[in-house]
Amino acid sequence: MKKALNITADILLAITVVIALAVLALNLFGGRTLAVLSGSMEPNYPVGSLVFAVPTPPEEIISGDAISYVINNQGTTVTHRVIEADREARHFITQGDANNAPDGNPVLYENVIGVVRFHVPMLGYALSFVLTTSGKIIAGTIVVALILLTILLGGKDKEKEEPKNNKEKITNEEILKSLNRNS
Repeated sequence: MKKALNITADILLAITVVIALAVLALNLFGGRTLAVLSGSMEPNYPVGSLVFAVPTPPEEIISGDAISYVINNQGTTVTHRVIEADREARHFITQGDANNAPDGNPVLYENVIGVVRFHVPMLGYALSFVLTTSGKIIAGTIVVALILLTILLGGKDKEKEEPKNNKEKITNEEILKSLNRNS
C-alpha cells in the first residue's frame, strides 16, 4: 500500500512539474497559455481547454489558423479562427468554430498574441483556478505536500533496504575470510 502511495505521489509530482515547466517555457519565449472559457470554438477547443498560443508574424497567419488575440483595454483575450486575412488593412476577420457568423470587429495585427499550436482539454479549468489567490495557496500547498510525501515515503523504503545491504556485506566478508583460510 505504501509503495502504491509513493508511486502515485511521484507520478502526480512529476506531472505537476512537467506542466509547470511547459507553461513557464512557453511564457519565457513569448507564448501564452490561455483557458477556453466559452463554447465558441467547440468541438475543436472544448470549454475548459488550455490553448498554447505561439507568437507568429501576422504576415504568416493564414485563413484557417486559430489565433488568440486581445479584444479590449482590459486585456480580455479570445481565441477564434481566421476566416479572412486583409493584408492591406492589416487585420483579420475571425469567427468561432461553433458560431454562425463572423465576429463583429476585425482583429488588428497588433492585437494578435499568436497562433494556437495545441491544446490540452480540461487543463484550462486548473489554470483559471490557480490564477486566483486561493488557487495559488491551494496549489502551493499540494505541491509542498507531494514533495514531503515523496521524501517521507522514499526515506522509509531506504530504511527497509539497509538490512538487506548489511546482510550482503556480511555474506561478502564471510566469503573473503573463507578464501583467506583456504589459501
